[in-house]
Amino acid sequence: MMQDSKFANSTSHKVTIARDARAEGGKRRILMTPSGVTIERHIHGIAMRVGIPATAYLGVALSLTGEADQDPTYKVRLAHSDHELDIELSVSDSPSALEEWSYWSAYFSRPQLVESHDGSLQPLLSTMDAQDAPCVVYARRYGSSVKHRRPRFLMRRSRGKALEECGSFSGECEIISYE
Repeated sequence: MMQDSKFANSTSHKVTIARDARAEGGKRRILMTPSGVTIERHIHGIAMRVGIPATAYLGVALSLTGEADQDPTYKVRLAHSDHELDIELSVSDSPSALEEWSYWSAYFSRPQLVESHDGSLQPLLSTMDAQDAPCVVYARRYGSSVKHRRPRFLMRRSRGKALEECGSFSGECEIISYE
């Protein structure tokens, strides 16, 4: 993966160029922000840009590859249920990839996942049972003072008169004249 020099100094987003077998030139451009990912590529002369929110991703996955007699290769990727949308974040031979794994997990606010030998993803920490999870209940605004306020734009207009203030014409005849 290469850093795009135009955006290399920016801290709010990261731009990389990754391999893509289906794209023209075999490359795609990936813009990553904490809120999501944008993938840009050309296929058969058609420019394509796909924006994916970070919440659509399952998490940041760590996988180990390599032979038993060799040092393992650590691969950190942003895992999606559709493997076409997976994004390889780093490939390293050193255990420092664990720090990158934590960094990317915090950057996207997604859970850390471990890829097992069969390809399934498991969370790093076992999750609490639903009954053990703390339940946060926020107070509703039914009894608040904001309930009886008028909207800002309606405050400019005067209120209508109540029916009691209008005159009552009961018992009188209506005279209609077309002249």
